[in-house]
Amino acid sequence: MSSLRMPAWLVRLSDVPYRRLPAGDNGNTSGRRKQRGVLAVGTAMICCLALLLLRHPSGPSAIADYAYPPSRTTTVTTPPAGGEGLETLQARAVALFDALEARPILEYAESLKQESEPGRCAETWRQSNRDMLRNEGANVWPKMTPDVLEEARRDIINRVKERFGWQAGGRPKGVRELEEMLGEKGRRGIVATAGNQDTGRRLLTTIRILRKHHKCTLPIEVWGFPDELANLGAVRSEIDTLAGEVSWRTVEIEKRQGKWKQFHIKGEVLARSSFSELLYLDSDSIPLTDPAFLFDSATFKQNGAVFWADFNRDPPANPIWRMIGNLHCTPARAWQVETGQVLIDKRARGGLNLVALEIARAMQDDEEFWFRLSGGDKDTFRYALYFLSLPYSMAPHYPSSLGSTPPPGFEGHRFCGHTMLHYGLEPGLEWARLRAQPEWADAAFLKPEEEQHAPPLFVHANVLKHSGYNNRRGDTFLQLKKPVDDRLFHPGTAQSAREAPLSAIRQIGYSHRGICVDIWDSRAHNGAGEQDQGYREGAYEEGNVEVVDWRTAFGGIFAGFEDMYYDEGGVAGAW
Repeated sequence: MSSLRMPAWLVRLSDVPYRRLPAGDNGNTSGRRKQRGVLAVGTAMICCLALLLLRHPSGPSAIADYAYPPSRTTTVTTPPAGGEGLETLQARAVALFDALEARPILEYAESLKQESEPGRCAETWRQSNRDMLRNEGANVWPKMTPDVLEEARRDIINRVKERFGWQAGGRPKGVRELEEMLGEKGRRGIVATAGNQDTGRRLLTTIRILRKHHKCTLPIEVWGFPDELANLGAVRSEIDTLAGEVSWRTVEIEKRQGKWKQFHIKGEVLARSSFSELLYLDSDSIPLTDPAFLFDSATFKQNGAVFWADFNRDPPANPIWRMIGNLHCTPARAWQVETGQVLIDKRARGGLNLVALEIARAMQDDEEFWFRLSGGDKDTFRYALYFLSLPYSMAPHYPSSLGSTPPPGFEGHRFCGHTMLHYGLEPGLEWARLRAQPEWADAAFLKPEEEQHAPPLFVHANVLKHSGYNNRRGDTFLQLKKPVDDRLFHPGTAQSAREAPLSAIRQIGYSHRGICVDIWDSRAHNGAGEQDQGYREGAYEEGNVEVVDWRTAFGGIFAGFEDMYYDEGGVAGAW
């Protein structure tokens, strides 16, 4: 979640000088390619081979529905991840890099015109991060010349090639080394990070709930900087006493001094995890059931990469569209992702998912540039897959805001959210699974519309730590606010039709009890419109949104979550 009206990064990234090309480099990509001589012919042949190997199973329609699986029941065969598959990884990845570098980068005005055409992203700026639009969008993006963007793109490619030993004169990783980078084949687990005591306590609550209540037996890796892990003390000791395998691992990257959050740690731990199939969880992202079933879902097996949507979309002016070159901005492709949870198989597509993680890792290492395009680490993972022209799967529902009701009349808002509620992937299978568990037998009493909706899966209390001094047991998790139709896409309809229900949804963080998060329908008659404050009370509740009692929603099967949260050490306002 990225569009709170607050000092979002606490450091004005727009004040940091952006990269410029070295003196004497005119940025002529085609000229540099000519200097490769006879290697150009070989590169072209490899490129053609890679395109054949990587052709998306859904055929030509994959571009139109990019980032959405064409079917949630289709089994997709991916290239092998071991043996001969790994021996071809370098050729396929380098061919994709060469194809990326060969794409021209447009000037700002020309690109903005193209990406704002009908059927593309003419309106997505209305759902974009407002702080980013006011800062980077107004002051930085228009000044990013093709030379600047080309250098940044080339730098990422060179970093990743160096990581694998694929640069000129480098020593390519052997199969054994690649196997280690890809993680143990078939080994699944949860990856998390722990920093200060507050983060550690939140992670302890999450692991307690996973182990004691959900009976989750997945192994867990907890990563952190050496000094932070050493200072966790009793928190670390208690995590070690819980049932199940837990390993502690230290990152090798340097801590960024003076930063309010170490955003770059996430790419490091996903790339270096010993698991080949992993579910990353933020310390405050709490599963509502054992999440192990996700690894066997058709949605995950399709691309080996699943993300959950954020509230916002990228605007057409974002320079990422200029850098990708072959994938235009569309309403579907522009959805930002919220990486409080990430599901990925590093071995999928013959190891190319690992290459994508290394791209994201390199982007996060150069945050002074890349975080101007992405609000922190989150969308670097999505951009990395775009760099390789690889599709990914999105969970099918827009997130809900979970919280309670503030005193009447606060800036016109009746709802104060502090937690993102994310949903599962495949409604029928997941409800059947829940009904099979005795403690959730009430799932049989779903309303018809709830039966068609994937069940709640992750409670990501990412703002509760900023808005908790008035939140206590009994008044924390009371209501959820959501679009009436919260599907990200409608199968079998045109893209414009399936996007219509959500195109008017707006989101804002406003100052009350710390920070509150609200969503509303900007097109509702007499509603709040495009503005984010100052409307009459009730204006934000009109139109295609609803406020639902969390204690009775979905058959009431999650009504006990708040007590469980506090019983297991959950806190509000800890940071």
